[in-house]
Amino acid sequence: ISGVILGTILAAGLKTKPLIEVSNKYMIERSHESLPTGNKTIFIFNSKVSKLYKINNNFFKKIPNLKIVLIKNKTKGMAVTISRANKYIDDNKPVIVSSCDFKCVINYKKLNEIIMRDNPDGIIFTWRNYPFASESPYSHAYVKVKNNVVTKISEKIPISNNPDNDFAVTGMFYFKSAKIMKDCTKNMINNKTTVNGEYYTATSMIKLLEENKKIINFE
Repeated sequence: ISGVILGTILAAGLKTKPLIEVSNKYMIERSHESLPTGNKTIFIFNSKVSKLYKINNNFFKKIPNLKIVLIKNKTKGMAVTISRANKYIDDNKPVIVSSCDFKCVINYKKLNEIIMRDNPDGIIFTWRNYPFASESPYSHAYVKVKNNVVTKISEKIPISNNPDNDFAVTGMFYFKSAKIMKDCTKNMINNKTTVNGEYYTATSMIKLLEENKKIINFE
């Protein structure tokens, strides 16, 4: 598995978000701890951030097989940012992508069992009840689920009047192969399928639903 984590920059004058310290580690390192051990890890940073903090492959010494990918300009969403690292991601291997500003507690045994048993084309990692989606219901993506299989993806639009009880998308996604992920992103961009002008990874996975491919909900 390849793990791809995005590092974003905050407003001028504040420390860049992925390098905020959380319990004596950088936020992006804490987020990385959520990912299963893979044969490659990719951090994507803005080049200005990299220059300011002198970030290179040796900056995060405790993360093996790390590749730092730099992008010059702000992109139109997570899916586009990830695509800037496409040449470093093996098409034939599974991949997990994630934002840098949260950490999940994951039952790795259960996750592996689902992958081995169901052989899903994708997995969307979700949460419910806390933190409360109702505090900012239009800030999240949601999925509808039947028998633990995703049947609908809704980006930035609640799917019920009680979003706290719905499955909200964390910002972490699994693809059975990187080629599937790249094809989803390419299809979304070609069709100009944006939400608030941005290309989101969850939205790109609608292509899998349209093709009757299996996406598992992992809470």
